[in-house]
This record gives sequence, C-alpha cells and structure tokens, in this order.
Amino acid sequence: MVHLNDFLNFNNPPPCKTVVANIIREEIDANNWMFYIFGEDLGGSFGGARILPDINYPSFSVSLSIKNFSLYSFRVSKTVDVPDILILNYPYNSIGNFSLSWETINPQINIVDWVGDNLVFSGSYFGYNTTIIDIEIDGKKCLISKSTFYQINCTIAKNSLPSNSGHVTLVTVGDLSTQITLVYYQVNAIIECPNGSSFEIDYYGNLKKLKIGCNDENTEIDTIGDDDNSLNYISIKKDSKVLYDDRSTYMSSIIKSKNNESIIVAMNLPHFIRLCKIDPDFSVLLSTNFKSSCPSDNDGDKRS
Repeated sequence: MVHLNDFLNFNNPPPCKTVVANIIREEIDANNWMFYIFGEDLGGSFGGARILPDINYPSFSVSLSIKNFSLYSFRVSKTVDVPDILILNYPYNSIGNFSLSWETINPQINIVDWVGDNLVFSGSYFGYNTTIIDIEIDGKKCLISKSTFYQINCTIAKNSLPSNSGHVTLVTVGDLSTQITLVYYQVNAIIECPNGSSFEIDYYGNLKKLKIGCNDENTEIDTIGDDDNSLNYISIKKDSKVLYDDRSTYMSSIIKSKNNESIIVAMNLPHFIRLCKIDPDFSVLLSTNFKSSCPSDNDGDKRS
C-alpha cells in the first residue's frame, strides 16, 4: 500500500489516497506475454508511469476502469528477458517505486497480526490475483480481502480457530505453499452480571484492553503482560469496581498496637499503595453507613 499526498496527474482523481496494485502474466500466443496491472485507486490514466528495469515495454493500454478499480495491460515479446520482480514507478508527487511480482514465488511471511477479525500477513511475494490465493488455518478458509506485493489480508471468525496456540498456518498460492506457526493466545473469562446472566469473552493475540457491555454498563477487561508475547493476568472492572484480579496475591500481618487488654493486628494486602484500615471492628457487617478510612476512594488507591 502506497500513501499519496495528491493525484496531480490523474485524469479522474480517485477519492481515496492509497494505491493497491498487483501484476499477473498470461501467455497470449507462442511469441508474446501479456502483463496485467490491476488494483484499487490507480486512476483513470496511466500516463507517466513506467516499468523498471528500463527495457523495451510498449505503452500501457487501459483494459478496464470501474469506479476505483483499474486494470492496465501491456504486451512483451518472449524474446525479452523479463525479471520475476518488476518495479512500477509512480511519478505522482514523490510516490516512488512499487514492487510487483508476476512469477509464482513462494510467499515469504515475516509477521501475522490480528486486526479485528482480520489476519494481516506481512512479508513479500503476495502480488498475485486474489482469486488464485488460498489461505487456510487448520483446514479453515480465510477469506481474502486484499493483496499487495508486501501484504495480504484475510478474514476468519476467531471462534472458529482452536483455543491453543502453535498451530500451523498453511498459505497456498496456486500450486505453491508455505507453512508458518501461527501463535495466538486465548483466555476465557466468565463475567457474572448483576441480574444473574453471564457471557464469555475470548481473547486472541496480544490483546491489551477490551471494553464490553454488561447490562448496558461498561465492563473493562484488561490483560497485562511482561512483553508482547506473554499474558500475565486479567483484571475485570465494572463501574470502576474490581470484579476480578488474578495477579499473584500475598498477605503479611503486623502488630500495630497491644496492651494488657487487647491487640490490633494489621494486614498488608498486595494491591494497596497506602496503608489503611479495611474493617477493623466489622462495621461493614453491622452498619450500612460504614465509610472507609482509606485516604482515597479512588480505585487506583485500593484495589483489593
């Protein structure tokens, strides 16, 4: 995907400021190849664009232009040595060069990201017609939504995938395929709503925070990890109240005061940042008007 600042040389400037292009090759007779450049937001005119390396390419011909999707073609003699990877040069406002691959090379996958229900494969050699690209995850189809030389996007429902990570992802391009291990993380949490209803939340990938509704109120799910590839704990808050926090807990007790008649023992709880009395005389059980003696009622000050 190339980001544009302007479309100065387009006859019909597209509304979007991105360019997504691919190239395929077809044998049209015993002496010639036909190359097709197709994609979104290429514009209604290809004047000024050129193919690198600079060999004897004939002029582009516009084969199809429907809304934002365009297709251009050019013919090359089989006597010309055409490299597997071509560079399409866009002269529009310093776009620079765009790599295109017409040979069916094994896709190179560097990273896979979750974006909503979309899997984004980043790497190279994805520059093929999306109709001949198949992505399967454990035998389940991932619907291709967009493909460029460096990236391909597909959509699959997360709940259709296995719950444990480390499964092999098979990416097939025509008759060629490559395999990677798709690592994702899933955590199931059951939240009990005040009216007794409950629902389940599934987490995949390196999710940090998700807000969901519970009885028309915001329930906040927060997953914290040491790094991008680990999941340490989950805390669940509703209406700024902590409903669940599975961080490692510990407690220490100290003697605050003692005399011949009584002794006061204080507890140091794990998530308090200030020392305060929780319920020294069981007032919460005896009175509905009990007020905490903590310095602040802010959830950041007391979370246990």
